[in-house]
Amino acid sequence: MKDLIRSLFDRLPFLGAPYIVTDPHGPGHFLLTQDKDGLRYVHAGTPKPEPAPAKLVRKHRFISLDDLAAYSCGDIETVLSVAFVATSSFVGAAVVVLYEDHPEMGARDMVVDRHPAWQRWSAGAGKGEHRDLTHHQLADLLLDNQEDLDQAALAPLVAQFRAAKVITYDADLGSNGHVGVKATFKGTGGKGGTTTDVELPREFMAHIPAYSGAWTPGHEPRHVARFRLRVMPPSGEGAEPVFRLIWVNAKDYELEAARALVFHVRETLKPIPTYSGSPSCSRYFLGGDEQA
Repeated sequence: MKDLIRSLFDRLPFLGAPYIVTDPHGPGHFLLTQDKDGLRYVHAGTPKPEPAPAKLVRKHRFISLDDLAAYSCGDIETVLSVAFVATSSFVGAAVVVLYEDHPEMGARDMVVDRHPAWQRWSAGAGKGEHRDLTHHQLADLLLDNQEDLDQAALAPLVAQFRAAKVITYDADLGSNGHVGVKATFKGTGGKGGTTTDVELPREFMAHIPAYSGAWTPGHEPRHVARFRLRVMPPSGEGAEPVFRLIWVNAKDYELEAARALVFHVRETLKPIPTYSGSPSCSRYFLGGDEQA
């Protein structure tokens, strides 16, 4: 009996002691336990880790470039910050200010929308591809945006189209040195209406603001847009001619507008270094995937 009791006490210190092994059940450990059948190891599994505390990341969005500059151009912020102006053709832009060496501290940004005038012109004239317009659509486009036109007399001239009952194709001048597009229309008065010839310029220009929000309203820079106009023959019997309009320098216009925006942001955010482009921050784990 004494020997049996002594053997039990000898085993007590090992009860509950972990035994680390490689096990097909997966990561974890075994505990030495005792039951009616004697001592045995029981797989205990891996304890569920405690949830890590969440990180607070600041991200402020501004609607005014002056407010963004006032917030970002403090003594410490100026030394630590860098700014990017992300532009892309025919869409809006964004200004992002962040800490160069500590991007995890968050960012301050601002969305720069397209100007309403630019939206009207791009909707009516396209973005480099041609648009075929009826005489009413052409008149509406020029009348709605006449303050942008380089030729002030063009809008009143096209305004006659609004009263036109019938438009007939006469000629698309320009092949023999002519510089106009000629169309004939009949008005609504008299017997069948008065016949009027209207000769439009083959090319015309407009000065269109590209962005809004980065400048004080009404002080946005205007950039030159050149348009070319042709009269296309009727597509069939009884059809009317259409006016083919194309924005011929759309790409160059976009490049000039982007340069002007970057320059303005750089001047406003001085002395923060400002670049044209988009910031990108990623964290990589060895043997794993990229984590944004």
